[in-house]
Amino acid sequence: HPYGYVDFGALMRPREAICVMGATFVRGPRIEASLWLAAQGSVRVYIDEHLALEDTAYRHLDADRHAVAFELDGQWRRITVKVCGAASAPALALRIADRKGAPLDGVFVEASEAVSVKHAARRAARAAGLGGSTKPSDARASSSRRCARCGRRRVPASPSA
Repeated sequence: HPYGYVDFGALMRPREAICVMGATFVRGPRIEASLWLAAQGSVRVYIDEHLALEDTAYRHLDADRHAVAFELDGQWRRITVKVCGAASAPALALRIADRKGAPLDGVFVEASEAVSVKHAARRAARAAGLGGSTKPSDARASSSRRCARCGRRRVPASPSA
């Protein structure tokens, strides 16, 4: 599906009063990107280990309800989503775009063990101080907007609803 739509009620039993977590990896050219999503139920989104968005309201699915800005840097970034449903099954619609929401060329999405292992090794090297860039993506980025643990820019949450 072009919007990354998943109806977890079609995959899980029981269908109601459940929470589901899913993860994938995304890689693209060095660019400011955005993650556009909607969830039926409450939702939390993590980009790598950073909480990027939390909406605790149980809502009906409405595509592009939220947008979160994040940086693609040529390396794999992990996107983890937790969706909880109450009276209805949780569902999720997700897409990756440029800063304005337009389609983004050159983006790869994969959820394989091989990519997961590479991502984990990169995180471990960063934690040990052996790798990973802490260079700001623009001249206006300040150290207060960076994670103290890994040096990445903090992922700002910018709900549009």
